[in-house]
Amino acid sequence: TRRDMEERIIEMELARKPGTEKLMWEVDNEGMPPLDIAVGCVTISGRSVIGAAKGDANEPCVNQDAYCALPNGFASSRGGFLGVFDGHGPVGHLVSRYVKERLPARLIADKHSRATLMENPRRALEAAFRGVDVELNSMDGLDVEYSGTTAVALHIYG
Repeated sequence: TRRDMEERIIEMELARKPGTEKLMWEVDNEGMPPLDIAVGCVTISGRSVIGAAKGDANEPCVNQDAYCALPNGFASSRGGFLGVFDGHGPVGHLVSRYVKERLPARLIADKHSRATLMENPRRALEAAFRGVDVELNSMDGLDVEYSGTTAVALHIYG
């Protein structure tokens, strides 16, 4: 089905690119103790309003929410990153999952990216968001014209 094909496209794209966890191992240790932050999150899937309108109130709805919590050792030994992604549209669940993986990875992809994040977080975040948008729009077979994600992201350093 089309949905299966779009899920395979996202899986293949994520497998081709380095993940955030791998990139975090490359972060230089500044000799400072790590941040002591604990993060918790709960998400639930709802029921489809469309299904209820068609007479099937129990039709499961795909949870299009995603989050990432990288509270310790992001971009430096004293850095953290948190993000919440609210997908929308036919493939919003795939878009939010892709952005969850790729946004933090773009921020720490190399020493230049990490330096920009530390010196000018706003510019680094804008560049990362734009880069992920280009990636999504360049995927063959993934129709993101009416899908996307609303994101809230926070880089912590201290």
